[in-house]
Amino acid sequence: MKLTLAFIMCLLVLSNIQAQSNPGTPVISGPVKFDEYGAILWGDEKARLDNAAINLGPEPATFVLYLVVYGGRRACAGEVRARLLRAKNYLVGKRGLASSRIVPIDGGYREEQMVEIWLLPRDIGEPSPNPTVDKSDVKLRDCKSRNTGRGKRPGSQGRA
Repeated sequence: MKLTLAFIMCLLVLSNIQAQSNPGTPVISGPVKFDEYGAILWGDEKARLDNAAINLGPEPATFVLYLVVYGGRRACAGEVRARLLRAKNYLVGKRGLASSRIVPIDGGYREEQMVEIWLLPRDIGEPSPNPTVDKSDVKLRDCKSRNTGRGKRPGSQGRA
């Protein structure tokens, strides 16, 4: 047992020395998720996206930010697409990332909505979505129709 533990420690030290000797060379052995979060406020989501953009910045142009968005079991129609578009527009418009370095992926559905952020070299390939709820079990709502009366006073009629 002690010999196995010593061997593992030696491997970790050697890999750390190698990474320090080539500080500009990323060492990624396989797909690693950078971040994930559920239903959070837009301000908090922007902070998460900022963090991902900052970490993507120094990486070679071959690295890509993959956004995998999952809708929840109860979701608004078009919600996943809208969240993907909003996040990509923010990263391009406000953070200055090249559009080609951001790949939006519709992940399907899970119990609750979720976003995964992956920072990977393009040649590794995109991360595979992992939905947990079948589309036939999802209750899609038309959330836009709820807002049609917003801003009108009760009993007021629009001008004809």
